[in-house]
Amino acid sequence: MKNFVIFLTIGLCAHSLLFAADRPERLFSESGAFSVRFNGDWLKSYYKFFDARSDTEKKENAQSGRLSGAAIIFFHGHAQRPDNADEFITSLVRNSKSGVLIIPVCDTPYGSDPAWRGDAGKDVILMEVVRRVFSTHGISLQNYKALASPKVEIEDADIRPSRKDITTPVLAMGYSHGAILARRCASRYPATVENLVQICPAGYIHWGDNSCLTGPKLFASFSWESMRIGTGYFKGEGMEVTSAGWGIVRGVGGDCLRSAGSCALGGFNPLKVGRPLRDIKECATLLDDTNFPVGHLKSITVLFGENDSLFPYRAAGITDPKSVSPEEAVRFFQKFYPSAMKNGAHLSLKVLPGNHIGLQIYPNEYVATALTSAGEERNGAIMPAKLHPEDDAQSKKTAFTNQQSF
Repeated sequence: MKNFVIFLTIGLCAHSLLFAADRPERLFSESGAFSVRFNGDWLKSYYKFFDARSDTEKKENAQSGRLSGAAIIFFHGHAQRPDNADEFITSLVRNSKSGVLIIPVCDTPYGSDPAWRGDAGKDVILMEVVRRVFSTHGISLQNYKALASPKVEIEDADIRPSRKDITTPVLAMGYSHGAILARRCASRYPATVENLVQICPAGYIHWGDNSCLTGPKLFASFSWESMRIGTGYFKGEGMEVTSAGWGIVRGVGGDCLRSAGSCALGGFNPLKVGRPLRDIKECATLLDDTNFPVGHLKSITVLFGENDSLFPYRAAGITDPKSVSPEEAVRFFQKFYPSAMKNGAHLSLKVLPGNHIGLQIYPNEYVATALTSAGEERNGAIMPAKLHPEDDAQSKKTAFTNQQSF
């Protein structure tokens, strides 16, 4: 009996410690908006910050001076808002080692110097927004060094200097157009970004050499994929389809409307009203080591959607989505990531279920694959995404994972 009491006491203490170290059911999140002046231009930037850490984790991080893993910067697709794909994002931050994630977005930069318009300007603005928000939560970016660019002026009276910071490297993760931004970020901030994950990625298709036709070609492909996604209303995917569509409407509409105010406040340019078209053109950028090398990365994961017609797996040279061969994976990474391959990065090329919004329909599969491939999954296990109150049946779909890693 005495031994039983001792073992029971030890067991209860161990359970209490594990429970205390577990992450809270309700995640801390913070949304905000900034007015930004950059390159003689005025624009708006938005963000959503998540912190899933328990009090125990926070104390351990404070003592060590580092997060338990890499903080995640998630770059959304074209015109999407920070609150899109919420189920995927919630699962992602809850299951990551660090438990810290931020989603930054901003209007399309279209200032006085053409060299800093479009994605080139976003590289600078978004990273400065991330740095500023992280600093208010006592987190600093590892070896962060601002680019030699026009000054980024972030106007918000609520932003205050933080307490003593803990340090973190970054896992740059991007979806669709955001996959391009993630690679650009990894290339331009090599001392800060250690891992890269791209989901349903732009950047691997050559849309032709005629710049006047590039945008229309991509837009036509996007329209076709949008119609295919729309059939999800008949498959029980109405919530996800509506969320993705409404996100684009809000993003493009807001950017267009704010462009007029931007002209009035400074940097007048009549072409600025069409700056979202510049954003579409940026989606057609072909990225490889010649323009954005990333030989320093520890891991690179590229995830294609099995039924994505906008950025299809065939663009990666994959012939059978159910079986990515070693030869296909080698050819892909030799073409697009030769320096990382040479330097021994962990490289993963995978095909997951779904169309271009597959990460919303199958959040558990995309989260598990992304974090495991990057070595950033917490405790070696992925907890399922929390379902909506109506018990979304789509999140329960069982799907295969087709991959080749080396």
